[in-house]
Amino acid sequence: MSSSLTLTLLFTLLSSAIVSSKPLVDINIRSAIRELESLSTNSRDFLNYVYFWTILSTLLAFVLIAMICCIFGVVFYVIYKCFKSIARCARKSNSASKN
Repeated sequence: MSSSLTLTLLFTLLSSAIVSSKPLVDINIRSAIRELESLSTNSRDFLNYVYFWTILSTLLAFVLIAMICCIFGVVFYVIYKCFKSIARCARKSNSASKN
């Protein structure tokens, strides 16, 4: 049993004894431990769920950003090549008109 679980169990036992005014002897320690372990299992499952979706959404965000960057890169490259081709044609027409 971990120290935090032990401290939680001790706090639960003391608080239930103070609030309900029952003697500590009447408290079933095994059922209290089972209750705490089930809570910690549920908490672990919930955290695993949250971690999974956080990691998955982060990875998807990076993939989306990379795709957007690639798309913009391709678009700007095509625009660059078009302008370069237009400039080359303009130079050829200028040199042809001078001759």
